[in-house]
Formats: sequence, structure tokens, C-alpha cells
Amino acid sequence: MSSSVPQIIKDISVHTDYTLFYQFIKIKGIELFGPDFILYEEDAPVIAKLLIYFLQDKKMCDFNNISLHKGIMLTGPVGCGKTTLLNLMRFLLPPEKRYFIK
Repeated sequence: MSSSVPQIIKDISVHTDYTLFYQFIKIKGIELFGPDFILYEEDAPVIAKLLIYFLQDKKMCDFNNISLHKGIMLTGPVGCGKTTLLNLMRFLLPPEKRYFIK
């Protein structure tokens, strides 16, 4: 497992240390999905926006034109990791606000 954090994640760490949250979801991914779990560098822009949204960072949401009053539409081909990412993001929420995925 590479311990490097993509530059886009480092760049948004102005208000909140997003590198800690990125590392957390990487570790949680290995815990939940096994040692072969990996976060790809090319997915970092999507992961960054998901982190911003789920952490409810209003300043970064405004900067990235993300509305906290809307839901998320995450699209991609079968098997690209949409459900996996949303499974991991729920662990960023307090226990009383965590959603279930069936």
C-alpha cells in the first residue's frame, strides 16, 4: 500500500486536514475490503469532493460549487467503486447520522 496522499487532497487541507481523512478511508477500506484495497490517484478529485461533502465543509463546498442541500449523483461503469466509496464515506459521519447501504 502506498502511503502517499494525492496532491489534490493536500491542496484542500486548508481548513481541515483532509490528509487524515484520506488516510482514514484508505485504512478503513483495507479493514472492510481486504489487503488488496487501493485508492487510485486518478480517483482523487472525486474522493476530494466526497470528503468535502460528507465533512460538511461549507467554505470548501462554496469554493467547489457543491451544494450541501442536494444529494449526490455518482455515476460510472459497473465495478468502478461507487458503492465502495459511499460505504467508506458513511464512516465520516457521526453514528447517529450514518446511513445504511443494502
